[in-house]
Amino acid sequence: MPHLSILIVAAPVILISLAYVVGHVVSWRRFRQRANDEPTYEQRFRRNQFRRRLQASALLGVAAVAMMVGTLTVSSDDQPKLFLGLWTGVLLTVMWVLLLAGADMIATRRHANRIRREVMAEHRQLHDEIRRTYGTPSDEQATSRNGHG
Repeated sequence: MPHLSILIVAAPVILISLAYVVGHVVSWRRFRQRANDEPTYEQRFRRNQFRRRLQASALLGVAAVAMMVGTLTVSSDDQPKLFLGLWTGVLLTVMWVLLLAGADMIATRRHANRIRREVMAEHRQLHDEIRRTYGTPSDEQATSRNGHG
């Protein structure tokens, strides 16, 4: 019965891992086709994001395979050192995936904040240009437009 439960858990994780790997590769290829139009920092962010996400997705699949193989072939009674080594490896792999996920979250937040600052600076610049071009409305014009005056 434990063999069936590990298959029920590991098989979907392996399939999801493979789907994510394929999705990351497809996304990276699409980005590279239009990367010439993107700023260098955007290209660097996307390349590093691809590496983090590809590595995390692949390692999830590796951990699931190791769990399945370990459960089906290695016994803690017969081979305690191999059993301990295998499960330590699975644990370390999952911890590395969690670190990659945290790094990806931080990098994505920093990237989004940078883009937001750029958009806000561009917005201020356009607002200042409109003000220079058309002038600032006087107090009389402003009050006559808002219906108080």
